[in-house]
Amino acid sequence: MKYFKLFPISLCLVFCFLTLKVLSQKRIAVIGSSSAAGYFPVSSGYPKDSAWVYKIKKHFKDLGIIDTLFNLAQSSTDCFEGMPTSYIPPTGFNYRLPNPNINITRAVNLIPKPDVIIVNYPSNSYDWIANDQVITCLQIIKDSANAKNIPCFITTTQPRDGFSATERQKLKTLRDMILARFGEYAIDFFTDIVEEPGLTIKTQYAIGDGVHLNPEGHTVLKNKVLEKNIFLVIVPVRFGDLFAITQDKKIILKWKTLFETNINQFIIETSTDGIYFKELATIPSRFYSSTTQQYSFMHNTPENGENWYRIVAISASGLKLYSNIAIVKFNKSSSEKVNIMAVDNRIILSFKKIPKTAVIITFIDSQGKLFYKKQLEVINTKSYTLPVSDFPAGKYFIQCFFDNNKETGQFVKYY
Repeated sequence: MKYFKLFPISLCLVFCFLTLKVLSQKRIAVIGSSSAAGYFPVSSGYPKDSAWVYKIKKHFKDLGIIDTLFNLAQSSTDCFEGMPTSYIPPTGFNYRLPNPNINITRAVNLIPKPDVIIVNYPSNSYDWIANDQVITCLQIIKDSANAKNIPCFITTTQPRDGFSATERQKLKTLRDMILARFGEYAIDFFTDIVEEPGLTIKTQYAIGDGVHLNPEGHTVLKNKVLEKNIFLVIVPVRFGDLFAITQDKKIILKWKTLFETNINQFIIETSTDGIYFKELATIPSRFYSSTTQQYSFMHNTPENGENWYRIVAISASGLKLYSNIAIVKFNKSSSEKVNIMAVDNRIILSFKKIPKTAVIITFIDSQGKLFYKKQLEVINTKSYTLPVSDFPAGKYFIQCFFDNNKETGQFVKYY
């Protein structure tokens, strides 16, 4: 009898264990080009699961750590195709447009949500894309993942025999730049497979086409991912929202951290286009804190037009972590009646005075078409928050009508 009484309890414990195991399993998403896609020349006879992505998939699945690996990588793509869907590349040359089927916007919106994203653009188009543009692309891709609270790892370049000596040296320089920029979130796919001098692929890892690796080379890359311990990276800081508001011809930035561990300082960066940021100021951190900390900074000389801001936390080990981006429109000669701010997936309207009439807000998409219109309930209030998380990625122009006034603004939704 005791056996039969215990049997249902045992079943329940087994069920709970299996349920917790499923809930605790993680997911990886990968974006990139042919190396990640699992390309091998037909003549080689190797199956695609000989590639590093499928090797780490098998490794983590065999351990019961992951239940899904989303591989969005596609042959012949470059880092511009991996950019957020709303991104508009520079004019000139042959810059490619973001590909919404395989880019970071697709990756962060996968269901179920990835726990980690790995970005692998080793060499395509790097013979002519400027180094700083490559780093900018990779940074924006990583920022887009981090904005969704998804850790993102950036692989370095890989050697490519078909490039000229100058171009092969450029790949090495880019390796160094990626390692310096992304620190603990960079994975070195270059050093262990390169032959020096010459900067070509080591013979034992080359498949023979001057670009791709054989399965042994992919095992080296798999091991570099495993060395990174991608699921157990300790994040030294967690940002709250960054806000930017105009006040007396200046812009005030306010942000908070939910915790800090070995954070040396914060660098405030600004931009007029959301792509190229420059350092504005440096302020000290609390270094260590397990409670919410408030920070503020006043920008005394903002630019006319859009001002983009982000905060960079610098850890004691040199790791850089980024806040969300806040955008505020500034006009030195304007007597604006409302301040229009874009903060992540929200539009915040701050009225200088309580509106006396109905407030109408409209959004015009990048094609000049009316996308959204709404009458806002702002009775007896000087602030209104409008969620835009359901808006498709893209650039929008905002118009706000009230009390015979018309104020305008714009924002870019990256994902």
